This record gives sequence, C-alpha cells and structure tokens, in this order.
Amino acid sequence: MTKPKTMREVKEMYDRGANIMKLFHELEPGATNSLRAILTSYDLQSGSYIKFVTEHPEFVDNYMGTLARLLDGMLPASLLEAGVGEATTLVNVLARMTKVPAEAYGFDLAWSRIACGNEYAAAKKVSPHLFVGNVMEIPIQDDSFDVVYTSHTVESNRGREKDILRELYRVARRYLVLLEPSNELGSEESKRHIEEFRYCRDLPRHAAELGYKVIEHRLYDYHWSQRNQTSLMIIEKGLASQARDNEYCRTDFYACPACKRPLEMHKGNYYCRECFLVYPVIGGIPCLATAHGILASKYLEKA
Repeated sequence: MTKPKTMREVKEMYDRGANIMKLFHELEPGATNSLRAILTSYDLQSGSYIKFVTEHPEFVDNYMGTLARLLDGMLPASLLEAGVGEATTLVNVLARMTKVPAEAYGFDLAWSRIACGNEYAAAKKVSPHLFVGNVMEIPIQDDSFDVVYTSHTVESNRGREKDILRELYRVARRYLVLLEPSNELGSEESKRHIEEFRYCRDLPRHAAELGYKVIEHRLYDYHWSQRNQTSLMIIEKGLASQARDNEYCRTDFYACPACKRPLEMHKGNYYCRECFLVYPVIGGIPCLATAHGILASKYLEKA
C-alpha cells in the first residue's frame, strides 16, 4: 500500500471507497486506534449519518424513541451527549421526549460533524448547544449534567475505557447511560466485528473496578447493524438534581479541558485565566480541546 502523504490524499482514498480506520490499522499497527485515526475517519464521514437517518425513519423512531422514553424516566433538567457526531441521535431524542431538558448539549471530536449537526438541528427546529471536545478531556465542569449518555462513542477507544468512563462519570450528576458495543452480550458476529475494528471491551468490568454502581446492563432493543450490536449500561451516580423544570438554566458549563476551571467568554472566544489559553469559536462552534488552545497571557488586555 502506498502511504498517503497528505490529508487530501487520504480524502481521495476515502472517496474511492477506502475504509479509513482499516487504512490507519495498516499505517499504525497495534491494539488500539490512535486519536488521529478516529478523528480522520469520522471527520471524513461527516454528513453520512444524516443521510442514514433520513433514509431509515423507522429505525430513528425505534432507536431514538426508546432512548427518549428511557431518559424521560430519569427526569433530567440537563442532558449531555458525549460524541454527538452530527447530532442525529440527540436531535431525534429531544424531539421525542415528553419533557425536553432545559439544557441540552453535545460535543464531538470533529468540527465538520458538529457543523453538519448544527444544520441538521436547525432543519428539525431543535436547538442543542454543540461544541468540539475530546471525550478524554471533556471541557465541562464537574457534576454539570443530570444525565450524560453516549451512542457508540467509547466504541473506537479500546485501551482507553477506564479513562473515558472517569471523564463521563465526572461530568454527570445523576446517571451515565452508555449505548456501546458489548463483547459480553453481542453475537459472535458482533464479537468478530469488535476485534476487527479494535473496539472497546469489558465496560461493565471497568465500571466495577472504578467502583461505579451499574444498575442495568443488557442488549439494547435496537441496533444500527447486526454486525455491531448495541448494549445498554446505566450507571447511577445519585447526586441530587439541581432542578426539575424548564426554569433551570445555566450558561457556565464550559471548563478548560486542561485544568477544568471555568472558561469565560471574551471578544468572541473562550479564555482560561488559569492556563492563559484562548479557545477559538469557529463558525459559531466553540473549539474546546487542549489541542485548540492558544497560549495568550495578554489576551484579556490586548484583544
């Protein structure tokens, strides 16, 4: 295989039908997927998830409708989807909840997917707050959201399961809901798929070793693909909800991904007084990964 030298060449290979994750497996031998592989693969796919849900309305009703009913029972005043992608799950869940949380947020590693997600949300007349962030260093303050959930987000991160669970648990107040592949519960075909793509493994064991209270673990009712079946795992954190009605409103969820101190808005960008880092807002999208931070100790004075 000829090794691509530029991202444009990778994009051309993707356009010709190459599986980007498998391409990186050849370029980066090992047991895990690199952050670069995950970002590249999902960024180049931007728009494909919207196309899928548009073409499969029955699946949307089943998968998202079931999740909406589950979340309704938790009465969240605030909700965060980690790894929101193009917001296809979050938007359709919010549209099906009987009582929409006052605050609904979502983040993804790829700016292009968030941009697509904002367009999709606007078309559906749903208004979650979407931003760029890394699930390994979530730019949110501790105990911020009543419910945090994922939908095939931990999936690609074999070897990082515990670190990601710690971050998700840190920002949740009451419940952490994980819709992820399962090597324990999935079919033999799903187990082969998990190994082929270096997907996450043993999430219940990792949660137990971290001391988390798993109150439910089973195969989910619906699956994107029978080759990659979805399991449901619910972790109860049990902190009291800050509110249970739509009068609840916060504007200070964001935190510096490096130090977790609150960020402040200044001249259209976010700033950390502790780290002296500026996190840019590009196309209306906050970019809140440490890789985006610009060291600027004089920003508040000079900008």
